[in-house]
Amino acid sequence: MACLSADEIGKSPTAFETEGNGGAARGSVSIRKTRPDQAPKKITYIAVCDVRDWKNKEGQVIRACMLAFERNPADPETKPLTLVSEGKVRLLLEGRKQFNLYPLSNLSEEDQNFVDGLIRARKAAAEAAAEKTAPEKEE
Repeated sequence: MACLSADEIGKSPTAFETEGNGGAARGSVSIRKTRPDQAPKKITYIAVCDVRDWKNKEGQVIRACMLAFERNPADPETKPLTLVSEGKVRLLLEGRKQFNLYPLSNLSEEDQNFVDGLIRARKAAAEAAAEKTAPEKEE
């Protein structure tokens, strides 16, 4: 397969057509253009712990950090973050860009207790922050 120079490509890469190589394996190229009025999206995930070893009930270990289910929460200080949803946690495996949903019940008892401790600590911190920001009642 020959490579094309920038001059051969020209200014319109969408002008390419794709074709197979004639054999059983087929190749393809797709180029997606974004609309000029469409801005890129920025998504922020909230890691609630450092990367650590997580163990399932069978003893298998993965390295991951746990993510909250909220993205860009309005006020994470006064509202507890959702760490378990429908019995699952979000784990971002070390070195990966995509998270996995993992059933909490499949984690080891130690890791289930760790998640429970995170939930209690986050809830207590949110309650304390809410008390600080709440207007004082006049007596």
